[in-house]
Amino acid sequence: MGWARINAISLGETGNSIFGQPHPDGEEHSTVSTSGAGAFIDPREVETTEKVVFAALQNGSFEVFDLGTKNSVHKHEVGKRALNAISYSAVHDLLVTGSADGVVAVFDTRQLSAPLVSFARNRGSIEDLGIRGHTAEAEVVVATEDGLPYVAGVRPDGPQVHTELIGSDCDAVRMVRVAENGTIWTAGDDGMVRKYF
Repeated sequence: MGWARINAISLGETGNSIFGQPHPDGEEHSTVSTSGAGAFIDPREVETTEKVVFAALQNGSFEVFDLGTKNSVHKHEVGKRALNAISYSAVHDLLVTGSADGVVAVFDTRQLSAPLVSFARNRGSIEDLGIRGHTAEAEVVVATEDGLPYVAGVRPDGPQVHTELIGSDCDAVRMVRVAENGTIWTAGDDGMVRKYF
């Protein structure tokens, strides 16, 4: 199988539902588990036992690593094109990936075997992603190579574009960050940092 280049990562707490905890609707448990034989926690580690890293890979898959045990605990192939962006939110129980061919895939972290929804607005590469909103009405903030970033609703009725983030004049938007208060920050090839409320 070999290794694949890591294009992006997202770090977070394990949350209350990831890694084998029950799905709130009584559905099948997640296939991810950090317990069992071989789960060794290095005593020199500080504050890593409840943290995970999601890695977006060049081969079109993502991999989840438990920082406490330093083990890969889950792999999932999303598609054949490179994953350029990934965003994880323990608060929303969501993982979102973005591919080089413009596909956004949204996963419930309580069941990572298949995406809740996948969508593409056009074939412009997804450069970065963020998650915002209330848990029941989560939105995905999408930064795109074609310079047409947007905010899409994914819960409860998604996917649908809620907001266009105008101003980049079709220059690639490479980075997006969502503040705790929901404010969106973007930066891209035109050298400008923009703030959206």
